[in-house]
Amino acid sequence: MVSLQTLNCKDNCIKHIPDSVAHLSRLRCLDISLNPINVLPKCLAYIRTLESLVFTKESISYPRSEFLNDTETIMRHLAAQCGIDYFPPSHYILDTLPPGPHTDDDLATSKSTCHLS
Repeated sequence: MVSLQTLNCKDNCIKHIPDSVAHLSRLRCLDISLNPINVLPKCLAYIRTLESLVFTKESISYPRSEFLNDTETIMRHLAAQCGIDYFPPSHYILDTLPPGPHTDDDLATSKSTCHLS
């Protein structure tokens, strides 16, 4: 599961995100929308490759709403709360590709997609 890039937990009655999600070091898209989740845990800051976090904004009480504009703003805030530097996912993404020579086509097909709801 360490190489998992997309995790869709949409509409599954999940009440909280376990800290173990931080071990998904290659996760790029996490959809937790339509779940009764009130808190986005600080441990999300340790998923350095996370590009897209999809959630139901109205149910979130932490972080405060001014930090819920987009994934980068959330990740910057959570990283600051954890006392770690924030770097955009592009800083880490290339490290997740399998070793070997790559063409532009390889890079295009290695990207996972996630649609916002």
